[in-house]
Amino acid sequence: MGGGGGGRGGGLARTGSRLPVTAVAFLGEGVVLAGSGGELTAYSVATQAEEWRVEVFSGARIHGIAVDGERAVVYGSKSWAVVSGGRVEFACEEDDWIKAAQWIGGDIALVLAHNRLRVCSADSGRAVHEARCEEPCILYAAAVWGDSLDSLAVAAGTVFNQVLVWRRDGRVVHRLRGHAGVVFGVAFSADGAALASVSDDRS
Repeated sequence: MGGGGGGRGGGLARTGSRLPVTAVAFLGEGVVLAGSGGELTAYSVATQAEEWRVEVFSGARIHGIAVDGERAVVYGSKSWAVVSGGRVEFACEEDDWIKAAQWIGGDIALVLAHNRLRVCSADSGRAVHEARCEEPCILYAAAVWGDSLDSLAVAAGTVFNQVLVWRRDGRVVHRLRGHAGVVFGVAFSADGAALASVSDDRS
């Protein structure tokens, strides 16, 4: 999809499709990455042509993509991988479902479904830091913010209709209530000052 149409807020114009697409992200300004099944495909923004395609997972569907420069971390189910230039650098398996992945400095922060944080080296996949939130619960959604381990914050969307914001040591610093249903999505603003959440109660 690309920008098009007039009127307030612009519009969308179909420029190509590959279904079912379950995750998208920009790689710089000129390339769009799209996850379909276990495959990751790069498309040129200017020409809509496919630049490369690589199978990342054979038994998992891609659910999310996070980009840092020319590298992307791709995740789905309990699997994650680092991809660059149409090549899978390495892939790893976790012991729990991955709800979010984000680049933190030179490392990758993963939030797991039982409200755990695992920070891994982006060069080897080896865990360099682990923490468990002081409030154990099941997550349906999560987000990570920060540019270092010290500034890292986790937003955890729980099955108890609230969002927990916690730090690298597992300490909860905010409990955000207001939804009447399970929280299915959370996102930090670019500066980390605001947080958006969505729920199955349509709020």
